[in-house]
Amino acid sequence: MCSFLSLKGNALKKDSLGLKGDDSILIVLKDTSLLRINPRLRYSHALLFPNAKTILFDTSYTSEGNEVFDIIPIYENEIIKRRLTKIKSTIPLQFNNKTKRWIDVYTNEKRYKAKEILGRTPYYFPFIEYHLKKAGIPEELKYITVIESAMNPYAVSRSGAMGLWQFTRNTAAKHLNMSITPIYDDRRDHYESTKNAIKYFKELYSIFDDWLLAIAAYNGGPGTVKKAIRRAGGGKKTFWAIAKYLPSETRNYVPAFIAVIYLNQYAKEHYITPIYPDGYHSFLHPKNTRKVRLSGPLSFSTISKHLGISMQKMVFLNPDYNIPYLPKGKYSIALPREKALVAHVENNTMLKIEMKNPTKIGMSFVHKIKSGESIGILAK
Repeated sequence: MCSFLSLKGNALKKDSLGLKGDDSILIVLKDTSLLRINPRLRYSHALLFPNAKTILFDTSYTSEGNEVFDIIPIYENEIIKRRLTKIKSTIPLQFNNKTKRWIDVYTNEKRYKAKEILGRTPYYFPFIEYHLKKAGIPEELKYITVIESAMNPYAVSRSGAMGLWQFTRNTAAKHLNMSITPIYDDRRDHYESTKNAIKYFKELYSIFDDWLLAIAAYNGGPGTVKKAIRRAGGGKKTFWAIAKYLPSETRNYVPAFIAVIYLNQYAKEHYITPIYPDGYHSFLHPKNTRKVRLSGPLSFSTISKHLGISMQKMVFLNPDYNIPYLPKGKYSIALPREKALVAHVENNTMLKIEMKNPTKIGMSFVHKIKSGESIGILAK
């Protein structure tokens, strides 16, 4: 049975979920003024989100400050439960009070944010699905990027975790050997971050032999999950058997994951239609892009003009770069497949153009180095 509710945009009540104010799931769902924008990335962010005031989402209000009213269908628990059982998934999707509560969050309380999330799936999911399938692990893991970053490679958490998959500096550099330099950060690289997320999930699954426990460990760490298993009596345990022994954020992480899967499958039934953001492009899929090594110094602007690629596309494909500039040396950048070979062949031509007409950002970069300042200063 379904009934309808007319509701104005309302704030998410953290107490009803048992979350603390600094929990990452809550931060992603709340106003994104809580998320820090790295000063180095403001140029790239402005290109990709020309009309945005925050890095991920608007609030539950229009830009004019008027409250948003919506017609919301309310379904009985039995209908939600039946729908979950119909979803084809290699990861068990259990219906209970926790998962129902998170489904309510996405389909009732944060509908506008859910619309924006759905609007980003056509751009990132095909790319992520391709690599998950290639690695032989569940494609449902793509939904982790929704919980972690709402599929925004520029998202930065309070703890400094960054990128689509939200790796901390310590995990990325020390555990996964990802490169973090003043020039670029692999945590924001579409390919590198996804490749290492897959690597980490495989490692976690080898420890727990259970995907829901591996997902919980991705959030809270394997040590936290092992401790919860011991407190629950040890032996082979399911996530639900140890949930009450986990920290609040990790305890809510798996129900939120299941709720996002439900949202993706049944958005239409809840009258939730995608909102597609400006500045996005549908060629992120590996079949449409290619990495090419180019010699610098070379600005994105020069590459953009010479190859006929918009700066928005350049930045969208290369969010890992802290500035739109390749210093002296060799660097890999992602380009539309049909432009990659041209860029490689005409690298020297572009270098000559850059020398004759250096961009402001290139001149600033060179000046700072000549002044005896380290590259690290530019990252501050």
